[in-house]
Amino acid sequence: MSAKQDQIAQIEEALTKVSGTVQSMPKPLPPKQGSRTGKVAINSWHDPAVAQQLKMLAAERRTTQQKLVEEGLNAVFIKYGKPEIA
Repeated sequence: MSAKQDQIAQIEEALTKVSGTVQSMPKPLPPKQGSRTGKVAINSWHDPAVAQQLKMLAAERRTTQQKLVEEGLNAVFIKYGKPEIA
């Protein structure tokens, strides 16, 4: 157990003695990656086969799934006369 976890356990034990119950403390959010700063997530739901095929294609092309999705979005933008911004 880390020093921080030990400290949390001691605090929870003290709270239990005072109140008779302990509400779990919320876990801190992981730090945001620098590459995600100023960006938003776009999610969509697909058949598991789509996810598997995208993963395999990324490996075959030695690229990332992110890059392939960006390429697909840009293709849609071109099709509808919009600038490639993905």
